[in-house]
Amino acid sequence: NMVSNLMVKCHLIRLLVVVMMHLTPFFSETGAGKHVPRCVFIDLEPTVIDEVRTGTYRQLFHPEQLISGKEDAANNYAR
Repeated sequence: NMVSNLMVKCHLIRLLVVVMMHLTPFFSETGAGKHVPRCVFIDLEPTVIDEVRTGTYRQLFHPEQLISGKEDAANNYAR
């Protein structure tokens, strides 16, 4: 019984390693062992990014991932 429990634990650890290997392209691990999405938010207009900075999920993203300008493009788009 003890051997079967050990085998189950080893199997679960192997599964966890496989899952973690598949997560690394999409998440990075912080020094505290927390996984955060690999993404960057960029917007010329700051209010949308400020909503992320101050909203419910603010602790999910690193401040360096939230990039905003000081004013929007005023609907002027380069062609």
